[in-house]
Amino acid sequence: MKTSFGFFDSNGSGLLRNKLDNGASETETLLAHNLADISGTAAMFISTVVLMFVFDWKMGAACLLSVVISILMLCTMMGGKNAKLMLIYQGAQDEMAKAGTEYVRGIPVVKVFQQTVYSFRSFKESIEKYSKRAEEYTDGVCRLP
Repeated sequence: MKTSFGFFDSNGSGLLRNKLDNGASETETLLAHNLADISGTAAMFISTVVLMFVFDWKMGAACLLSVVISILMLCTMMGGKNAKLMLIYQGAQDEMAKAGTEYVRGIPVVKVFQQTVYSFRSFKESIEKYSKRAEEYTDGVCRLP
């Protein structure tokens, strides 16, 4: 409520709408669906590791070692250069959402002035840029150091 009107001039309505829709959807999914699964999984993992240590400390150590290796692999895939690629990828996704919303909202004007090819160009370019960034991100994640 305290944001100036200049903020809305510099940030397209498509971008803002996409952020709000995605944020609401992700919040609802987390609270309504995933929270119980996450807590159940954590409780099951902890109790399994404790029981493994109780019955056989070697089995417990092997289980913990596999968890550490998994976490290290995730950090490798999501950190460093790949984190920068993810930011670029998300920026391209935001730009595509903004261009898509502007294109759809402008269809009546486009029809009146018969400018279909020109209005579609920026939307098409944003889709191509997004596709390129998605390929770069995928290539970067798949190449592990």
